[in-house]
Amino acid sequence: SDGWTEAESGYTQTLTVQGMTATKTIIAQANDETSEAYGTANVKCIGQNDGSVTFSAASIPEADIKVDFCYFGV
Repeated sequence: SDGWTEAESGYTQTLTVQGMTATKTIIAQANDETSEAYGTANVKCIGQNDGSVTFSAASIPEADIKVDFCYFGV
């Protein structure tokens, strides 16, 4: 639940992800353990860049959330 920054339409958080590039395809999904908090806060993966992935949320999650994701491509 820490690390969220207020944005125009809610909140965002950018996480460091080794090996990520701006051109890779990413699939992100709430981890079963924290899917309720993920859904309640309306968390979405909104993009990636070299070395990072960015999420948005309508509200700050009440608990830390886990996200499972895979990425592939160049």
